[in-house]
Amino acid sequence: MLLKEHAGALLPSSRVAWCMHKITSGNHQVILLGSEKLHQSSLRNVALCSSVWTCPVCSSRITEERRSELSKALSGRYLPVMVTYTLQHGRTESLSDLIEALRDAFRRLKSGKAWQVTRERYKIKAYVTALEITYGSGSGWHPHLHMLAFLDMKEQDFSSEALKQEITGRYRAILSKKHGKYASDDYGIDVRAGNAQAGDYISKWSIEMEITKSPVKMAKDGRYSPFQLLEMSRNGDKQASALFREYAQAMAGRKQLTWSHKARAILGLGAELSDERIAGEPEPDDTRELMRFPRATWSRIVSKRLVAELLSVADDCDIGAILDFLERNGIHRIEVEVRDG
Repeated sequence: MLLKEHAGALLPSSRVAWCMHKITSGNHQVILLGSEKLHQSSLRNVALCSSVWTCPVCSSRITEERRSELSKALSGRYLPVMVTYTLQHGRTESLSDLIEALRDAFRRLKSGKAWQVTRERYKIKAYVTALEITYGSGSGWHPHLHMLAFLDMKEQDFSSEALKQEITGRYRAILSKKHGKYASDDYGIDVRAGNAQAGDYISKWSIEMEITKSPVKMAKDGRYSPFQLLEMSRNGDKQASALFREYAQAMAGRKQLTWSHKARAILGLGAELSDERIAGEPEPDDTRELMRFPRATWSRIVSKRLVAELLSVADDCDIGAILDFLERNGIHRIEVEVRDG
């Protein structure tokens, strides 16, 4: 939650700045909730930003649901194949330019007869794509485009190297001709088949989100994830602050996952839920009301930047500790309505 507040401070005109601060329309008070079983507090009647890219709180909820969906898709009859696309990148290049070159090259690769031949040869029934962004102090932004494809064939009949060779030449030619970019034969495209390979990547999503709850760690090969940059910024790194702002601008309006036509129906996933729907996750079964804050009181809590600490204190569902915290910060007992205990 402290990391979310810092993201809001870095991006004051964005949705994350008011996430869990604004009272939703038609309500006049904020309700503080607690789950003793999970040692978890939450708020009701506050607006959520549902930003999967810049809000650690909403991103964690949304990503977990998306990960769950992909895990369900992996349990079906199709062979999962993870194809990862990347491109040449330098320290001075903007993230937006790199993403546009990468996505445009992928779109062009999928157009035309050659791609149709590839789809038919490898019996690709559906696929989903996702962007992954890291930053290296020596090499700059490093975007990857992951395509998780579902093939109607046996693993023993599939050759990762054959598929890689079939698409790498076209991909490199598109990057060079249209964007003046280079992708190596060895690393421009990576192909890995089987549930274990795809499952490792999907599981990493959940681990990646744990950065919001634990100390910052060095990413693989000396690269940092966006939320690691955010943590570094919170610790006073001005370059990390500038990089996170650049990342937020580059990712604005982009979806976390993009499914091919009819992919969800083919994989038995049903209709896709919006990020907004997922972010407003159901409350735990043992959730109970702890306290209510009138609009004026909540405005003072927000203005004093106490929301993150309030939720941290409330995780233990100790009414006395919550009231003591509020008193120490100038919010008196008469200004709140205690609902339990």
